[in-house]
Amino acid sequence: IIFNCALKMFSIAIPPKSRIARMYNFVHFYLPLIVHFNFIIYILTDMDLKFLCIYLMVSVIRIKGSYSIKSNELTNLNPKIAFVVEEIIKGIEKEYSVCFEQQDKVLLNELYNSFNKLNHKITVNQELSKLLADKCTEIDQFYGTNLASDMQFMDRVSAHLESYFNKKSLNLKFSESIIEKIKTLYPFAYNLAEYFIILMSDYDIFNKNKFDDIEIALLSVHFQASIERNTLRRKIRALLVCSYGIGTSMLIETQLKKQFKNMEVVATISTFAYELIEKDKVDIIISTTNIVDKSLEIPIVNVEVPLTFNCIESINKALTSRYYWIKKIYPIIIDLPDNITTEKQCIDYISDFINYVENQSYNIAEKLLNREGVHTTNIGRNIAMPHALIEEEFEYNIYLFKSIKNIKWGAGNVKLIFCILINQEIEEYMNEYIKIVNDIYEKINIDEIESPAVSILIDSIQFNGGSND
Repeated sequence: IIFNCALKMFSIAIPPKSRIARMYNFVHFYLPLIVHFNFIIYILTDMDLKFLCIYLMVSVIRIKGSYSIKSNELTNLNPKIAFVVEEIIKGIEKEYSVCFEQQDKVLLNELYNSFNKLNHKITVNQELSKLLADKCTEIDQFYGTNLASDMQFMDRVSAHLESYFNKKSLNLKFSESIIEKIKTLYPFAYNLAEYFIILMSDYDIFNKNKFDDIEIALLSVHFQASIERNTLRRKIRALLVCSYGIGTSMLIETQLKKQFKNMEVVATISTFAYELIEKDKVDIIISTTNIVDKSLEIPIVNVEVPLTFNCIESINKALTSRYYWIKKIYPIIIDLPDNITTEKQCIDYISDFINYVENQSYNIAEKLLNREGVHTTNIGRNIAMPHALIEEEFEYNIYLFKSIKNIKWGAGNVKLIFCILINQEIEEYMNEYIKIVNDIYEKINIDEIESPAVSILIDSIQFNGGSND
């Protein structure tokens, strides 16, 4: 993350992989010579070496951009480590034509010194991995996410946490603006990361190491990545309309299966047969000829042969279009009565209203309050997102409520409540609902919402640069 940000900040044109590879090869060759010469016992692990190389590469880019950093004076300096660091810096300065300031040397000393501080890495990994799997399964049950089975997420969060525990003595500082930017872009993921830290408090080392806003913000990026990776998991039933012959049809069908693992082409028909076939059991129509059918609500995507990158993007956009997920949102933003001033009053009202609309008597309030009892869903900027995993079926799973007065919610106040009743039917589109919450958080002033129509609110988000077409 830091390296990619640095590349963007300084507009470096050279691909990051080649720059990192060059630094890695340099340090990998240079460091053993220094270590052997100076009789230092411990050798860096491959993960430590990669961490060091990325840190050095970012430092080189930052120094060339004339950006300096502040650090404390280093005390109790290990002379052998100081020698290694000094030799590394000499080599880097010569290789990359830069000059390291004293503060850079201080931080590099602290970094290198931290590599050998914990010798129980394997034990931590095993125990941490088990706890991480258990707690992520618990989160999945609350949120309808897919964290526990997302191996990429599990591996990266495990590595992130281990790196944090091993290198906590670095005490690196990020600006408040970076933390606020992450909160603004991913408020749901940030709230999820806070909830995760609370659940992980069963693990002793989590109690000994306090996770501040910086670490929670960095963890939330992993959660957001997993949420976006795990969209569209259900089977998408596609109707392929093609009049170019069997060979062309088979080519397109093969390309579709390769690009969309969850897509099933239920039928391939010619243009002449289009009017004769029922379309009520398909989710999308993909056609090599220009089809306009205003009688259908399902998306129709006209494509080229063979499928181009733009065609794939059009299909991707169609699969996350409003057609699929807006049907589960209650169409009106409900005004809350003036006498509701507390979180519990609000949740009780929400539960009663939903049961009235659904003509049911589900115990929604209890499940929402149980979730709030673990960690507040007040994500800031006058928005709360109460939610719970509820197995029952609903006509609408998303309800929006608005108050003209502040409602006490957790440690703050809210005016807009985005209530999500998570079940298997909408798990597929949770990412789209989260995007709506994120965009409302970032772009909308709650007090300026005038129309009670949810569709107008979503249109205003898209008009202001949202991504929920």
